[in-house]
Amino acid sequence: MTKIKVCAIILNWNNKESLRKVLKSIKKYTDKQDLKKIKIIIVDNLSEDSSIQYIQRYWKDIDLILPKERCGAPTAFNLGVSYAIKKYNPLYLLKLDNDIQFIHKSWLKKMLMLMKNRSVGIAGCKILYPDKKTVQNFGTGLYKVLPLPIGKGKPDEEKYSRIMDVYEISGAFMLIKREAMEKIGLFDENFSPYLGDDADFCLRAKKNGYRIIVNGFVKVIHEEGSRYKKMTMKKKNEKFFITLNHYLLFTLKHFPLSFKLCRIFVSFLFCFLERENHVSASNLKFKFCANFPRRILIFLKALKSALLTYKRPKIPKLTKSIRKS
Repeated sequence: MTKIKVCAIILNWNNKESLRKVLKSIKKYTDKQDLKKIKIIIVDNLSEDSSIQYIQRYWKDIDLILPKERCGAPTAFNLGVSYAIKKYNPLYLLKLDNDIQFIHKSWLKKMLMLMKNRSVGIAGCKILYPDKKTVQNFGTGLYKVLPLPIGKGKPDEEKYSRIMDVYEISGAFMLIKREAMEKIGLFDENFSPYLGDDADFCLRAKKNGYRIIVNGFVKVIHEEGSRYKKMTMKKKNEKFFITLNHYLLFTLKHFPLSFKLCRIFVSFLFCFLERENHVSASNLKFKFCANFPRRILIFLKALKSALLTYKRPKIPKLTKSIRKS
């Protein structure tokens, strides 16, 4: 019997259609031998659509976890990791968003080749927009201490078909060496309900001596941002609070005082600016936000919350276990 090498953990909440697509793409584009090495675990955050029934009816070989109560994404992922280690004892954990789709074969072989290097702790891939021609995420680089996305909104050219070290990668597709998690702990649950937990985990890994790699020879597509237009103003304000709060929390946790002050000022400026188009791959232009008085109050609330929590991380420890060969 082939041992499970990778546990792929997919978080889901009220998104059956995207979940259907990602599961079918895994089945279609994972080689038969590789399918025996990977176990899919879905942590469903108590969906109110038919997601749970869909999984139970059509995907009986998938492990479904239902938390006792609805929780944030970092907490749900940590739940999936703890379950995977206890039941399958894998070498690697693959964090996947439920709106990812695989588009070519041999992706797992190409990713696992990178993980054989002892210095590599986390690996990502090239993430494209649904047009399959435009880069959404190729990791984040560090330019004069300023983290900036690499290639976002740019055409998928040859220069993005390479393997390189980066500052951080997207949590939409994140292959993690279990050994690294045993050393640095799981995801910080202060970043609930979502956003910033992946960047925080990457920086903690780098501080502990692990390299973070992006593999440009593996491509997936990600339907990021498709829901923003449907949001009410209340939901947009909630999203703005989460974005600011977690940006500030990340800043206060990891950067020196001068850089903290700079990033706090930059986050304040976004009280007056908003993206013109949250769906377009290439439109990164901003416009004046008429809702700025409300957003200033949200900024102050987010800053206060970050100041109260950044010295008290909620990082569960992963118990070490011995994998028998």
